[in-house]
Amino acid sequence: MSKGRGNISDDPRRIAGPVPNPSRPRIKPPPGAWDTHAHIFGPSDKFPYQPGRGYTPPDAPVDRFVELLDHLGFSNGLVVQGNAHVFDNSVVLDALTRFPGRLRGVAITDTRIKPEVLREWHKVGMRGLRFHLLPQRPNYIRGVGLDVFEVFRHTMTELGWVVQFFCDHRMLAPTAPALHDISREMTVIVDHLGMVPASQGVNDPNFHALLKLVGDGHAYVKLSPV
Repeated sequence: MSKGRGNISDDPRRIAGPVPNPSRPRIKPPPGAWDTHAHIFGPSDKFPYQPGRGYTPPDAPVDRFVELLDHLGFSNGLVVQGNAHVFDNSVVLDALTRFPGRLRGVAITDTRIKPEVLREWHKVGMRGLRFHLLPQRPNYIRGVGLDVFEVFRHTMTELGWVVQFFCDHRMLAPTAPALHDISREMTVIVDHLGMVPASQGVNDPNFHALLKLVGDGHAYVKLSPV
């Protein structure tokens, strides 16, 4: 692959892949259960990892995810665009097209995609967009923020989509009023436990901001580890 398409010989840090032989849960999930947060990656010869990513994963294609759902007893799964593919959502759109009865998706996109394209994505199973509330790091494209959300806000509301936020925990208190406001129009989801370090303790003001959003019914938090 050329460098412009994500040359894996000079890529960022490599991360571990999925557990090769996961055990089955002792308590079987109820009928209709969903795995609500999973990333799929590659295969990289078909869906290259993109420049600007913060990590390089081993291939973990959609077929393996569906096999995992079967193994664990989940009826359905939600595929969330991962940073390794940056703004190229082809891997998620392909997964939704191949498994329309089992999968739904959440995308990450910048404004090169026009709001009307979201309607086309909706037809194949996309159901939300993911935004990042994070400090920026040089040469690391870490998604898009609230400014880009405003571009898509009307169309997302029209389609009944969710908005998902991946946050640096220090952003929770400053952005809580904005998330509260957005929740009047659509479901707000904070993923990866809000990224709140346990070392901060329960009195951390950002943790309290998150608790209040959830307690008042203005947000959901995904219990997915990082």
